Amino acid sequence: MASVYGIIRHVSVPLGLSTPENPEIPSTRWRTVFDHKRRFYLFKSALSPNTFWADLNQIDFSKESGKVLKLDLGTEQANVFAGDATRSYRESEPFPFAGLPR
Repeated sequence: MASVYGIIRHVSVPLGLSTPENPEIPSTRWRTVFDHKRRFYLFKSALSPNTFWADLNQIDFSKESGKVLKLDLGTEQANVFAGDATRSYRESEPFPFAGLPR
């Protein structure tokens, strides 16, 4: 994973970089990697040096008994996580579907 994050850091836009002439190039706020073999979704925030992950093997995605879960990042993403954050997810209402543009 370290080598993958190294590549991502290499192409990320530094936090706080301002390019008024190119507003489509915002700062990179999150770096994510999905480990398909272990079914881990790993996250790194530009605001914290920590890596944290969700173990998708521990989440019920079934239509019958699965629930909508959300990881509360807090105001301005101030909540900091490290390591396995799977148990920090809480039940939540689903996002409303905004529909398709016409």
